[in-house]
This record gives sequence, structure tokens and C-alpha cells, in this order.
Amino acid sequence: MSGQLGPIPGPEDDSKAKDIQGKKKPQRVSLMKLFAFADAYDCFLMFVGSIGACVHGASVPVFFVFFGKIINTIGMAYLYPAAASHRVAKVCNSENAHAK
Repeated sequence: MSGQLGPIPGPEDDSKAKDIQGKKKPQRVSLMKLFAFADAYDCFLMFVGSIGACVHGASVPVFFVFFGKIINTIGMAYLYPAAASHRVAKVCNSENAHAK
């Protein structure tokens, strides 16, 4: 490495960049035109992906509740160590039963 940086952009470079950005405006298209070339397989994949995204998004609150119960049970182990392993197993088994 030579340790040299590229040229420092001056005010004339900024005006050129603004001119280029100002000339190109994105063209708006309708929703039907956007999916004009999508066939049945593409629509099926978009549907499956949307369902998967919803399931993935809903799983986060479920994990918060599940791990919250486990953390509360483990926190109680400090006060009642003899009952801790039984309660953790009970919480884990009850969550597994709900998942089936």
C-alpha cells in the first residue's frame, strides 16, 4: 500500500453529481405492469414466501414468552433450588405439548 488516498472531491464534483441525479427520475409503474411477466410458479413462490415471512415474524413473540417463562423459573432457583429442575422441566414440557 502506498498510503495515498484518491483525489479530494471539490465543489465542481458535487454539482456534477447533482446534475446527474436531477436528470434521472425513476419511472413509476403500476402493480399489474410490475407483475406482468410473473407466471403461476412465480406467484406461488411469492405466496409461500409471504406466508413464511408471517410465520417467521410471529415466532419472535412466541420465543419471548417461552424463554421468559424459563428465565423466571431459573431465577426462582436461587430461592428454591430443590424445586428448580422440576419446574424447568415442567415449563419445557408444557411448551412442547402446546407446539404439537
